[in-house]
Amino acid sequence: MKEIPVIGGGVVQVLDLHYDLLRHFKWQKCGFCGHVFRNVRRDKEGDFTIYIEAEILGKETATVQGACNPCPALRE
Repeated sequence: MKEIPVIGGGVVQVLDLHYDLLRHFKWQKCGFCGHVFRNVRRDKEGDFTIYIEAEILGKETATVQGACNPCPALRE
C-alpha cells in the first residue's frame, strides 16, 4: 500500500498497482460523506466530480456507495 496526500490534510491509501495512476491528481476528502474525490474541468461539458473509486474502475460516472453527488463540499 502507498499513500497519496489529500488537500486539507491526511492521506488516502491505495494499492501499489493504482499508485502511478492516482498520484498525479489533487484529491480532496468530502467532509460530509468521507469519500475522496477530485474535480475535473471541461470547457464545453462543464465541471464534474470523480470519486477515487470511480477513477480506479476507469468510469467517470461510476456510482459510489454512500457518496453524496453532487458533493456538498463543492458548494460555496
